[in-house]
Amino acid sequence: PVREVYKRCKVSADKGTRLKARLIEQGFLTEVEVPLQAKGRASKLLVCTRQGLEKVGLPPRAGKGGALHQHLQRLIAGAAAQQGYRATVEAGGADGKAVDVCLERDGRRIAVEISVTTRAPDEVHNIVADLGAGYAAVVVLFVDLTTCAATQRLLQERGERAQSAAVHCGLVKDYAAVLKQAEGG
Repeated sequence: PVREVYKRCKVSADKGTRLKARLIEQGFLTEVEVPLQAKGRASKLLVCTRQGLEKVGLPPRAGKGGALHQHLQRLIAGAAAQQGYRATVEAGGADGKAVDVCLERDGRRIAVEISVTTRAPDEVHNIVADLGAGYAAVVVLFVDLTTCAATQRLLQERGERAQSAAVHCGLVKDYAAVLKQAEGG
C-alpha cells in the first residue's frame, strides 16, 4: 500500500501525494492502471519513464523488457487466448526482431507491441517492421498517453496513411477496446 511506502520514506501521506503528482507532471513518472490478473480490479503502478531513468543516470532496460513489460505480455496473451486467439509471446518477426505478442485466429495475424519506456521513433520502426512481416494489423499499447500521441503523430508525419488503418494505438488499460478496433480491420 502507498501509505507504507510513504512511511518508509518518512514523508506524510499528503507530502507523498504532492511529490508523486509533481514527478508525474514533470514527466519522470507515469501512473499505469494495470490488471494484475485477467479478471478483477486493476492496480495502479508508478513506472519510471525513460526521462526519469535518464535523470537519475540509469539506462533504459534493453532487450525483452522488464518485469512490468513481461507481465503485460503474459496478461495480454492470456486474455487473447480466452477470446479464441493463439497467442505467442516474443514471436519471431522481421529482421530477427520479436513481436511482443502475436495473435492468430482464422488465418489472420495481429502483432501486439507494448511500450513501457520505448520512444516514439522506435515504436514506429516496430510498426513498419511488423506490417512488413505480413501482420494484418498492429496493436500498440502504451503505459502513457504522451508516447502514444507522439507515435501517432510521427506515423502521420511520415505519411504512413496506407498503413495507418492497420495500426491501432491505445493505453494498456484499454487493451480490449483497441484489439476490437484491430479485429474490425
